[in-house]
Amino acid sequence: CLSVWSRIMAGSLIKLSDVSVSSDQSSVTLGASEWDSSYNVYYIALSGVESDDTGTNRYLRMRVLTGGSAQDDSNYDYTHLGLWSNGSYQDIGATDNDFWYISGAAQNGVEAAGKESCNGFLYLYQFNNSSAYSHFTQSTAALNGDGNLYGAQGGGIKTTNEANNGVEFSFDGGNIRAGNFRLYAIKN
Repeated sequence: CLSVWSRIMAGSLIKLSDVSVSSDQSSVTLGASEWDSSYNVYYIALSGVESDDTGTNRYLRMRVLTGGSAQDDSNYDYTHLGLWSNGSYQDIGATDNDFWYISGAAQNGVEAAGKESCNGFLYLYQFNNSSAYSHFTQSTAALNGDGNLYGAQGGGIKTTNEANNGVEFSFDGGNIRAGNFRLYAIKN
């Protein structure tokens, strides 16, 4: 694992998109016109992603882009193991959904402005192959308003043979009030 990380850090990350949110946005798109289809694997880094909704549990979600447009069909399957700092683990997942959950913080969500944020990284695979299912792996951590850390290890698959050219992030209600979203291609 360390040798893989060392190889990535040795100049093989090509930045394609970098979005910093400092005022409310309904969604953040990575890729589309900035997508470079000459790569096989992509890396997304998330840091400090917060919702503007302080009254309700909110969860970060992701959809693929096809031709630059977010796809909201019911072909998203995902699963992850949730690890709470104050309790036991949770097996979370769904099939035939219309998005993938990314933060997965199942108790308080990511809602208290300035207190709660989602951070992590994702790897995207087979996005350029129209004869295969696009899929991803994730390693994320979210801090909730009670000061409890929630980690998620897992991934998802889009059960449609199609080429995709990016992703869209949004919350399941409210806006994205803050956060950094970076998309990289990984040079072979």
